[in-house]
Formats: sequence, structure tokens, C-alpha cells
Amino acid sequence: MADKRYMANVMNNSDYNLLVLDDSKAVLTRLEQLLVGFGYNVITASLPSEAMKVLNCEFIDCILTDFEMPEMNGPDFCKQVKADDGFRQIPIIVLTSSDGKKSIMTAIESGADDYVLKSTDPDIINLKIRAMIRLRDLREELISFQRTSAVQSMVATYNHELNNPLTIAIGFMKILEKKSDVSELKAFHKIKESLARIS
Repeated sequence: MADKRYMANVMNNSDYNLLVLDDSKAVLTRLEQLLVGFGYNVITASLPSEAMKVLNCEFIDCILTDFEMPEMNGPDFCKQVKADDGFRQIPIIVLTSSDGKKSIMTAIESGADDYVLKSTDPDIINLKIRAMIRLRDLREELISFQRTSAVQSMVATYNHELNNPLTIAIGFMKILEKKSDVSELKAFHKIKESLARIS
């Protein structure tokens, strides 16, 4: 069971689903206990193929993957996840036993968003996870804002393009309305009402 001092952020983390991938059952058990202690919902997988099945069935907020695995290493798993349009926004943290420059560069270049040494203090691991999820949320908000702005810009353009000929048409209708023989026609009134509705 996780130490009570790691329970401080339970309420803040309870809505987040984490996927933890490691070929070691002992490491999976330790990480699961630790992360559950922080309040996360944790799903574990011992093979990359199992992890991909989880991604296809569950909404995952963040992935933690081991660097060295027999079936597929962590960096290759990162590449596979990031190559999928449906999963590329999910932040990935690579767990490694080595702090060597080559390992870190390999992890980041493969698409990982961050890396953590397995010996890192649990509080730091929690902070890194939360930071990754915050960045993910900010990216999604930015994308949503950009889409909304694009739609608003498109609507404004269409409004402008429609307003010019509409103004001209209404102007001509006012001129025609002054002629008694035209203003009495039913067709004239229907056209006038239609232009008013469009306006």
C-alpha cells in the first residue's frame, strides 16, 4: 500500500486514467500501488500489444512506458502511438533506469513527451504526470480556440460577401416600390419579404 504522504492529491487526480507499460510484474505492481496512492485510475500492461488494445478500448490521459522491453522497446512503442492520429495527443513518459544522454535523446526523439528515472522521487513522478496532462489540456484548448476562430472568420467573410449584393438588391426594391404598378404585384411583395428575411 502506498505511503500516506503520497495521498495529498487524491481528489485532483481521480478523474485521470493512466496506462502503465512494463514487462516486469514487480515493477508494474509497485508503480500501480504508487499511482493509485496518488489517486489516479491505473491500467497496466506487460506487453506493447496489450497496451495498444487498452488504448483502443479506454480513454487514457497519460502513458508511462518502460524503456527496455523484449517485444518492443519504449521508444518504438512511442513511435507507434504517436503515428496514430487517435492517440498522438496522449502524453507519454518513458521510464528508464539509465540517465545516459543517449537513452534520453532516443526517448524524446521517438515522440516521448518526457522521461523519468525509475529511481526518481515519487512526488516528482506525480508532478511530471500532472504537468504532461496540463500541457495536453492546454493544447486541446488551443486547437479548439483555433477552430472556433477559423469558423468565426469564415462566417464573417460569408456575411460580407452576402451583404454587398443584398444591399444592392434592397436598394433596387425600394426604387421599384415607388412605382405604383410594381408595388401592387404579389411577386414584388414576396421578393421584398425574402430579402428582408435574408437581411
